[in-house]
Amino acid sequence: MLYNELYLILSKMKKNILILIIFTSIFLNCKEQNKNELIGKWTCTDVLDKMEIPALGLEYLENTIVNKWTIELQEDGTFKTEIIDTDSAKGTWEYNPTTKLIKVKLIGESDLKFEVLKFDSNKIDLKSELGKFIFEKTIN
Repeated sequence: MLYNELYLILSKMKKNILILIIFTSIFLNCKEQNKNELIGKWTCTDVLDKMEIPALGLEYLENTIVNKWTIELQEDGTFKTEIIDTDSAKGTWEYNPTTKLIKVKLIGESDLKFEVLKFDSNKIDLKSELGKFIFEKTIN
């Protein structure tokens, strides 16, 4: 009788471990898929919540940032960003699908976090301490 009970307990444990392995594999594949979808060159195409931005600030963003700011996320975890005729930077990036945060580490500067508000394979809405922006993926 003890042998039968032990066998039943071990059978249940094997099933639970197998289920855990399957869900872990699915989670890791989804995480990698989301990160892979972020890889590429993104261009800021608009600013969100325009009504909350003072007129001069909005004018600056539209003249300096919109359609001029690009971020290129590389597969190896590095990135390049540029605002045409203004500034550029390089560093590393990582994505956490649980918190939906993209963290960029600029060389010689502090980290910057972007919260993913909305995402599909060609368009992403990001929020940071700098504001809320819409980026579209450049298709080569």
